[in-house]
Amino acid sequence: TESEVMACRDNDLDVLVAADSLSYFDSLAENTLKNFGEKQLRGKVQFMLSKMPVRFRKILKDMRLENPLINQIKEETLANL
Repeated sequence: TESEVMACRDNDLDVLVAADSLSYFDSLAENTLKNFGEKQLRGKVQFMLSKMPVRFRKILKDMRLENPLINQIKEETLANL
């Protein structure tokens, strides 16, 4: 979780967690939607964003994802964190 990552106070870990979360949207979100459906995607997006350090969320917020549904879920999740 974000609090566990923050407790480590390790900038390199923060960057690694942010990169992992960002890469999910770039390479795996489409497959999650296709293979497991919207409900699973929402859960995974919630998990990926909840562990992402707050200061990196702006990068994702500024990204416009190709798939409108995935982009909408990302935006809704960010708004609720």
